Amino acid sequence: METTLHFPGHTAWSLAVVSLLAVAGVAVFLWRLRPGRGRRLLAGLRLAALGGVLLGYLQPAVRVEEVLRARSPVLVLVDESASMQARGADGQRRAERVADFFRRNSGWSDDLEQRHDVRWFACSDHARPVDRESLEAPLPPRGASTDLEACLVSAVASIPSREVAGVLLVTDGADPDETTPRRRDRPAGSRSLGSLWVLLASEPEEPFRDVAVAAVGGLEFVPARNLAEVRVRIEAAGVGSRAVTATLSLDGEVADSKEVRLPPQDGAVEAPLSFLPREPGRHVLEVAVPVLDGEASEANNRAQAAITVVRDRLRVLHVAGHPSWDERFLREALRQRRGVEMVSFHTLRDPEVTPDLPADDTTLLIPFPAEEIFVRSVESFDLVVLQDYELPEADRERFAASLERYVRGGGGLLFFGGSFTLGAQGPWPDHLASLLPVLKPRTPRRGMMSGRFEATIPIRARGHPVFARRDGPRSLIERIQAAPPLPAIHALEGVAPGAETVIEAVGGEGEGVSGDLSTDEGRRPLVVVSRHGKGMVGLVATDTLWRWAFDPATGRLYPDLLDGLVAYLTKDPEALPLRVRVERDLVAPGQVFGVEGFAAGVAAEVTARIERAVGPGGFEPTGVEGSARTDAGGRAVFRFVADGSGVHRVVVTARAWGEERTASDVFVVGPDPAEASRVAATGRAAQALVQRFGGEVHTLSAPALDRFHPRGESAVRTGAHVEFPIWDHPSVLLLILTALGLEWYLERRLGQG
Repeated sequence: METTLHFPGHTAWSLAVVSLLAVAGVAVFLWRLRPGRGRRLLAGLRLAALGGVLLGYLQPAVRVEEVLRARSPVLVLVDESASMQARGADGQRRAERVADFFRRNSGWSDDLEQRHDVRWFACSDHARPVDRESLEAPLPPRGASTDLEACLVSAVASIPSREVAGVLLVTDGADPDETTPRRRDRPAGSRSLGSLWVLLASEPEEPFRDVAVAAVGGLEFVPARNLAEVRVRIEAAGVGSRAVTATLSLDGEVADSKEVRLPPQDGAVEAPLSFLPREPGRHVLEVAVPVLDGEASEANNRAQAAITVVRDRLRVLHVAGHPSWDERFLREALRQRRGVEMVSFHTLRDPEVTPDLPADDTTLLIPFPAEEIFVRSVESFDLVVLQDYELPEADRERFAASLERYVRGGGGLLFFGGSFTLGAQGPWPDHLASLLPVLKPRTPRRGMMSGRFEATIPIRARGHPVFARRDGPRSLIERIQAAPPLPAIHALEGVAPGAETVIEAVGGEGEGVSGDLSTDEGRRPLVVVSRHGKGMVGLVATDTLWRWAFDPATGRLYPDLLDGLVAYLTKDPEALPLRVRVERDLVAPGQVFGVEGFAAGVAAEVTARIERAVGPGGFEPTGVEGSARTDAGGRAVFRFVADGSGVHRVVVTARAWGEERTASDVFVVGPDPAEASRVAATGRAAQALVQRFGGEVHTLSAPALDRFHPRGESAVRTGAHVEFPIWDHPSVLLLILTALGLEWYLERRLGQG
């Protein structure tokens, strides 16, 4: 309880005005008294009467209020940003030095907790509460960057309506990115911080030695199958002039390297590197320089980034063996497809006509550039279409090997059958055996199988990405199964191991065709796809698909099916029925991030899991998983907390379209690039903070803790109180009347009136 004198209904200003008027009145009253006998007694009576009048006007009361005495709050903040992992000259990490400090000074911490309400925080760009024991072990890196002022703001906000008695801030003295504008209107200074004590985990005179990949530029727009140039900025301190090798890797494979000479003085140098992204979508790019002896930080010797490779246009190479309706319709459909740049070659002669021509015949419009398109320039195309075409016999094996390398590297290859390929007129193309997704028939035959062959979709293939396109109320699958029969298909033994039949032909051979070449229950592969290395291969086992373009009941079936095939073989991300996207390419450790999955046209239960990269191209599960149901638009949203550091990926799985399908997206967990690269402990940010809020800066080796004196206990008023008025007591009125009567009597007797 606390007892005080209270004047209800009066403010400090009104009390001041009344007091001034009372003093002025007393001065005038005393000035009028003449010297003589009884002057002092008369003055005392007049003062008593005036005091009684003031007492009645001010109406004072005695307030008895309930007041709780609480220990004053003290904040202890410890930096956990990435720069705290840098090593000092003794080889010890800064975070380890901080942990040693708290272990050595555990007695001081005990005493501080006895006298104050101590709140413990770990901080980087914001403060998070921790327990005291966790600070006696090195804190793992968290947060995007170092922002000491933001740490103070969030920590002070956790103490509502209470004045902070003191703040102990332990940091390494590494300055934040000076190019990032800092907010200077934060309300941290609106409340007193008491005694601000900053301890630096590094010594000012400590030598510093480090090489860092500070920035990687030129990744804003990366088109597929175009040489991408990147600008790598390497910063060096304390290592002198020497040569290092900068290496660029894409998805774990080295794409380029260059020797760079570091400047003799501390500074930066730029190294131009390049890479060729072969397919669109999400990829991980890494730039690394070797770790030198005695470096402060090994983590900043490499920079990782998740990049999006886009396809500005689809470059298609179309090679046809001879003119035909199939060739004409295919070329026209490719030409009209949005975003396609096509290079087309076909022979104008009828292959069945072989006139006797002289050896120096020059009737060809141009010589066929087989060496140029199949060897030198094939890597510049996203898709190669070979339509009823056999590779030139003169150098067939070398051209086939070049196509093999192209597909394994991520290219797309599409075979269209016909009367002069796949063994229909000559021998089976054994030189393409490793690429073809179908098997050689056991019984050679001449020509294609003729009859009436209806197209159907196997149940296991009805969720295939080839059929993801939907125009109007009827799906592509429905229109294919309603299409008119085809008159001819290739005779095949079956599909190669790992290949998938997406469209089958059902029917029998016509008259005059011998041989039992049918597969199980009369079903024969019509459209087959397979994965080959990083690339995709497709095969259409007929040259009569163009007939579907004339059927009004199926709409644009022919170009729509071709669109689906092209999108699948060229790995168009937007053509996949199941997609996933992480909201940020770079996620800070400990930060919450969102993941969005999209299942086209279905309602499904979608699960997502986070995996961590282990070695080139390998991932292992982290145990972080979640599940969600898609909404009406096929969208499912997840929220995860980033843990660890390095390359991660999220894998979503949905069971729909008759089977289980997965999709993935990559992202990087790590600090802001400026935070990781600029680990030199100058202490300028700490000094600026102390100048703004007051306090002192010391080091862990000389912390001067005996001079850290936060304010003592604080009073917390509960609002519960009782008031006892003292001005309305009868004795007060009697005192006023007695003083006035005696004053009047003496004034007359003494002649002071």
